[in-house]
Amino acid sequence: MATKASTTTAPKERKKPVRTAPAQKDYPNKLAWLKAMTEHEEAEAAKATAAKVARLEKRLASKRSLLDTLKREVDAIVAEIAELGGFDTEAEADQPQG
Repeated sequence: MATKASTTTAPKERKKPVRTAPAQKDYPNKLAWLKAMTEHEEAEAAKATAAKVARLEKRLASKRSLLDTLKREVDAIVAEIAELGGFDTEAEADQPQG
């Protein structure tokens, strides 16, 4: 028995992957092709490294922003407690109760 989803949606056509690597038939000999292939792989590795660094920098910026937000919230809570007479200094706020 077929499900409703499989009968109502048309199957998507698969796209052929785009070849970016140099093809051996485009070079006069294997040595020239190997040289081009090595250059291509080095360029791809550099792009992948740059993309990974960009992703990590984005995550780092997000975490730093979150950290700044949390620090502001903690400072506001400490100020509110100090205002209510709970403790006078931040040194006391950093020490655990008990």
